[in-house]
Amino acid sequence: MNIKSFTSVIVSAVEISVFYVTALFIVDIIGSKYGFAAAVFYMLFAACLYGFALAAGNKKEWLLKFAASIPFSFFVFLYFWRTDYSVRALNWLFPDYGLPSAGSRTASSILFVIFSVMCLICLLISLFIKIKDPGRFRKTQLVITSVFAVLIISAVLILERQFPSYEYIAVHAGLLGCFLNKP
Repeated sequence: MNIKSFTSVIVSAVEISVFYVTALFIVDIIGSKYGFAAAVFYMLFAACLYGFALAAGNKKEWLLKFAASIPFSFFVFLYFWRTDYSVRALNWLFPDYGLPSAGSRTASSILFVIFSVMCLICLLISLFIKIKDPGRFRKTQLVITSVFAVLIISAVLILERQFPSYEYIAVHAGLLGCFLNKP
């Protein structure tokens, strides 16, 4: 594998991570604001991007993309977790919402399962698809997935700037003592 192919695999792995992990959090926002049908449509779109980014000229490259996406997914998830993205998003959509309820977490879990099944189907399709011209496909794939990755990352960062701070949410939810570790 030459350096150009290796770079392409790493870029695709990062994009795969962005498509999967970001969708898990963005679906909560879309589902809360626009309903279940809009959330499913976005999940389908993200799963197709996931499968398209994973498609490769051979099974070795496919496996490298998939394996390399796992550690990158951890770092993308860590960003969302450390910024309290979901809590802040819900409080942006519904002022004074507080912290997510058990029902909200159950709905998120159901959407997670649905999205994961969609991604699994796209993963299997990408594994068994035959690409006639791998060089041309790789260039097209890189352009399309890079454009969508940049758009998604930009949307996530723009939205994140609109959200209230976690401290503000804790104060309004009556959790200031818990948040500051004071009785």
